[in-house]
Amino acid sequence: MGSYRSHSAALIALCGLALVGPLCVWNAAAQDVPPTLVSMRFRDASLDHVLEFFGTATGYTIVKPAGLDERVTVVSATEMPVDQALTVLDSILAVRGYTSIAQGTTLKIMSREDATYAPLPTRVGADPDAIPPTDTVVTQVMSLASADAAQVAKDLQGLLPTYALMTAHARSNALIITASSAVVKRFAEIVRHLDVSMSDLIRIEVFPLQYAVASDTADLITELYAKPRDAEEAAEQERAQRRGRGGFGRGGFGGGGSPGDGGGDQSDATSGGDTVLRRLEEVKAVADENTNAVVVSAGEASMTAIRDLIGRLDTQRVAQPSTRVFSLDHADASEVANSLNQAFSSTARNIFQQGRGGGGPFGRGGFGPQPQQQGEQGEQGAGVLGLPELVAVPDVRTNS
Repeated sequence: MGSYRSHSAALIALCGLALVGPLCVWNAAAQDVPPTLVSMRFRDASLDHVLEFFGTATGYTIVKPAGLDERVTVVSATEMPVDQALTVLDSILAVRGYTSIAQGTTLKIMSREDATYAPLPTRVGADPDAIPPTDTVVTQVMSLASADAAQVAKDLQGLLPTYALMTAHARSNALIITASSAVVKRFAEIVRHLDVSMSDLIRIEVFPLQYAVASDTADLITELYAKPRDAEEAAEQERAQRRGRGGFGRGGFGGGGSPGDGGGDQSDATSGGDTVLRRLEEVKAVADENTNAVVVSAGEASMTAIRDLIGRLDTQRVAQPSTRVFSLDHADASEVANSLNQAFSSTARNIFQQGRGGGGPFGRGGFGPQPQQQGEQGEQGAGVLGLPELVAVPDVRTNS
């Protein structure tokens, strides 16, 4: 049972018959009063009875197809404006595959399939937040900024309900969807993630280096992400074969097809998709020697890996050289300096690797000059175990 408050004087009482209590509607006579509110209490009621109620409450003349004999249950706990009540009516009809279309003072009830060709309300916009999730069938025009509308329509066609329609307008690069407002909202949410420009997908970052050399790092990244030439040639050959076969349309996989059979469109779409994928997979790294920085252009997935790689490369491998003075009490500074220079020079690397030598660096049998093995000479300036070259200089006057 529902009551409807208003400051107007007219009262229209509507009484249901199938387990329905009295339904009362206050109609506003003045323009400054709140909108008419309705409340519904229908339990296993005839759909004809429900439509009669809506016709009386809204003033519409209801036109419905013959044989529409259904039983419905609708219970609203609170009062609502008439326009919201019509939205509830569309939800009631949607369960049975119908919808309502307002034309002037007439409210037509028809199947959703027939409604897609009727003069529906037309909305413009691709913002899903501005689209109500209702069962009212509408036509929505969504303009795309970057994505190809024809390709999006083709890719998303399988997600449409059987009654809905979707087409693409190539000149304006827009999607035209006829479906319930809830379905349109869902498609708008999907399109929002697809309609992304290449500038948003490709990232450019500058990596200042502290220890690594920019030119060497850029060359390493370029070589790491360079595709083998044979792979590029194979991909190009496959694309050429697709164009020669006429794509995967009615011409089949090897039949060639006629120019108008749709195969060329598929090939073009495939070629465009391949171009986008190649752009996303392509990595470019350029060194700026003035600032010792590397400028990298890559997709987000590749950029994440490159960011981690540069962080690992640009690290201090060894401690910075330092100078210390050791005052000796008993050993001779010249002999100790000579032994240290021999022990920690690149020449002594073989001794550490092969386990030769004995007696310590300062006594007899210490590290004297050893024959250098060919091919094992360390890099210039590199000491034992990769440490910097140690230089020991004696101060005879202070024996340090």
